[in-house]
Amino acid sequence: MIDSEIMNTALKIVWIKRQCQNSDSSWKTLIEHFFREHGGLSSLLNCKYDVKLLNLNNVPPFYHAILKYWQENTPIILEDNTHKQNEIIWNNKNILIDKQMICLKQWQRTGIMYINDLLDENFNLIIT
Repeated sequence: MIDSEIMNTALKIVWIKRQCQNSDSSWKTLIEHFFREHGGLSSLLNCKYDVKLLNLNNVPPFYHAILKYWQENTPIILEDNTHKQNEIIWNNKNILIDKQMICLKQWQRTGIMYINDLLDENFNLIIT
């Protein structure tokens, strides 16, 4: 017998994987629009976000569910296998300002993605 809960979760995860594929399909335009504040859904899905900390006021409930399923069902590789300076800064549940995750799109566009991008060779902060 098919477990409908597992099937529902699997379908949502497959949908997310299609979203992450590098293509300019027109169906992705609306989705990226809803998540523009967070750098776009494709970008957000690569971050260590907490769906409870995201401002999703103007996002349809379906996409809330998608983010929740992705957060709950994606293995957390960064916890043990990646140095903290190699974590993505944006929409990171461990990097908060006033209890909010941040996404500075201007910095993101200039190539600043990781904590390491803000450090010099001696691991000193280079932003003044």
